[in-house]
Amino acid sequence: MANREGRAARREDVRRLTAEGRPAHEIARRLGVTERTVTRDRGALGIAQPQSRVSPEQERLIAALVEDGAPFREIERTVGVSRDAIGRRHPGRAWTRTQVAEYAALQRRAARPILSMGGR
Repeated sequence: MANREGRAARREDVRRLTAEGRPAHEIARRLGVTERTVTRDRGALGIAQPQSRVSPEQERLIAALVEDGAPFREIERTVGVSRDAIGRRHPGRAWTRTQVAEYAALQRRAARPILSMGGR
């Protein structure tokens, strides 16, 4: 009986900490259990994959950057939201590997010094 009560109490802690936006590894550390236990408890509670918290202001900025064609990595750096969270909110809008490579090549070219045509 004590084991069930302990599990129920732990699951309630997992629910509360998840609602606060805490990641599984932090919850596991706080409660002295493994990340897998936290994942199982979340599953038992119907919280399989908690959404990251994105403020309305951040969402507006993300939407504007996505609409302008910014790569998810740049949006991640600018807004401070993971690429996964951006992808969940804007599916199908991520750059392809080819687009990423083209963008990187353009940035490398832009970083090169321009040689003058005059005196050598």
